[in-house]
Amino acid sequence: MLYQAIQYTILAFNWLVQKTQFFAGETAGAGISLDPMTTVGMLLLLTICMGSGFWAGSIAASRKHNMWLHVLIGLVAPIVYPAVIMFTLDLRGAKERERARIEQEEAAKAEEAERERLAQVMGRSTGDEDDGAEAGPVSFDRDYFKKIARNETGQLTGPWLISYNNQNVCALHIADCLDEVLVIEIETPSGDRQRIRIRYALIESCEHA
Repeated sequence: MLYQAIQYTILAFNWLVQKTQFFAGETAGAGISLDPMTTVGMLLLLTICMGSGFWAGSIAASRKHNMWLHVLIGLVAPIVYPAVIMFTLDLRGAKERERARIEQEEAAKAEEAERERLAQVMGRSTGDEDDGAEAGPVSFDRDYFKKIARNETGQLTGPWLISYNNQNVCALHIADCLDEVLVIEIETPSGDRQRIRIRYALIESCEHA
């Protein structure tokens, strides 16, 4: 980054020297005398401004920002501007990526907490599943399905894989828990949604799909 700025500055300095020599020859030929100190001072000032601009541009380019915009600003505010953006200009898109990473982590934690809650409601914990321990008998009655129908925020849970009467059905969510039957919503082969009723006494198992 700094090496590139130095190279650009050297090229700019050589160009300024050539132009200065050219104009000095022209003015001398026209009988116009220039103060050498003024000429050197202007040359030095222009070199500093151009070096500062290229320095700012190289910093911006390395952090995926518009290079030439920062070159122009660096020309107008030499030394100060590149020194400031060296410590304040962040990598373009870094904040968005960090925010997305945090949101993904929070979503993963919420999903894991929900799995833990559902596992406990269904009569087993995640740790028990990892150890391969068998869960105790579960009564698939109205109270059971009322507990798992919604999460802690009140949103419908699902999908659920329910086995009953030697057949399986995938419930998108639990629609209602009546006294004798469970009302679930399923998706038909045509893509439509339909509600069906299953007697609690026929339910053999229920797992999160």
